[in-house]
Amino acid sequence: MSEHQQQKKKRRPILLYILLGLVGLCATLLTISALSNRFLPTGPEHLDRLTEVDRARIAEAIHLKQTLGDQVWPDWGQTDIPLLVQNAEYAFLYGCPQQPPGWEILGDEEFGGYPVYREAGGNHEAFTELLIGDVWVGSMSTKWELDAFMMSQFREMIPAPINQVVPYRLFILSSEIYIAGLLHETFHAFQAMTARNRFDDAELARQDNERYWAADEAMQDAWSTEINLLIGAVQAKSDDESRDMLGQFLEQRARRRTDANLDSALIEFEHRYEWLEGLAKYVELGIWETAGQTPDYEPLSEIEADPDFQGYCTFNQRWTSEIITMRNMAHDSATTRFYYTGMVQARLLDRHLPSWKERTMQESIWLEDLLAEVATP
Repeated sequence: MSEHQQQKKKRRPILLYILLGLVGLCATLLTISALSNRFLPTGPEHLDRLTEVDRARIAEAIHLKQTLGDQVWPDWGQTDIPLLVQNAEYAFLYGCPQQPPGWEILGDEEFGGYPVYREAGGNHEAFTELLIGDVWVGSMSTKWELDAFMMSQFREMIPAPINQVVPYRLFILSSEIYIAGLLHETFHAFQAMTARNRFDDAELARQDNERYWAADEAMQDAWSTEINLLIGAVQAKSDDESRDMLGQFLEQRARRRTDANLDSALIEFEHRYEWLEGLAKYVELGIWETAGQTPDYEPLSEIEADPDFQGYCTFNQRWTSEIITMRNMAHDSATTRFYYTGMVQARLLDRHLPSWKERTMQESIWLEDLLAEVATP
């Protein structure tokens, strides 16, 4: 037997051991995952009032907004905005100065000096609404409802029996994501309160939804180029490089719209959603980032008992995840795309035009108009 054959023969057991080891490792991981799924958090025992940890998240969201909110957006932090949080059976209203019609006072509970109100069978979208008088509220489901929805969606997407061993614990939201999401919705209320005409105009985008997405499929490759240029601009190490990529982004955006024959209403569709949802996404991430970068910020003591709360220390991981998600938005036919493109434009304005925030609340001034003032031609 030649030396080469001897070496080959010796390698076979080694490769076999490696293969068996990998199979054993996979089996072990699948077993651990399946067992972990048996001990996933369960929903609250009673739905007629929020759990203690739900109330702690609401209190921390308001505390965070009041403490650091004005650093993210002037006057937002100190503007009183009630929070509406709902589960499968009830909606609960915190921090509201008036009792809305059809809502009851919830017994012995109070928040911010006001009673807590409850509505049976409420059906409120994650957004804002004018609930009573001139009181705009930010609205969202409880964290448990969002976690359960995410897990159920993946269970339906993944065929059996594989769906039994998927580690669903990975899909449980951190409380930072939830708290920032609550504050995203309060910013919509702030938009409505401080720039009502702009807010009402932005809401008109919905009427062009069907027409826009009918035209979108032909634009997706161009959108991919556009999004990558926008990401390149925000990640650029120098201001000159950033401005240069901004100029390329604006040229690509104009070219895409021309090639797709977008009329003025469909261009306004993009503008409106970037203003409405992009700015709220900007605030959502900005308040988390600010909390993580403020050494003397102290979360409320009650939130420390929340097992899903990590003290705002994971923003960098979140930002990386958001950029990955944004790169995939070109081929996702949903308005979520504009959350990201608007948010990144806002962050670029922080870098190149610090006085932009007041101007973007004025009518007919869009984010890309302000970027055009600083982009390299």
